[in-house]
Amino acid sequence: MDLAARKWNITEQLALITDDGVLEQIQRFIAEKLGTDDLTMAELDELDAQEAARVRGDVDMYGREDAMRMMREGFRG
Repeated sequence: MDLAARKWNITEQLALITDDGVLEQIQRFIAEKLGTDDLTMAELDELDAQEAARVRGDVDMYGREDAMRMMREGFRG
């Protein structure tokens, strides 16, 4: 089987997978093998957790003007 046929076969098999956990494992495996991401999967997971906290409203968010003012004033939050 040539390379193109192998890739097509794998693509067809991936399309049949419905288990999100299995797809996540495959995605992590591919990311580790390619090594092209600037961030590690652990770092991406941490960013996802931070974004989820932001969406839930668990963290305070500041606009640009407020953030600049607080930095100038030496905010010690």
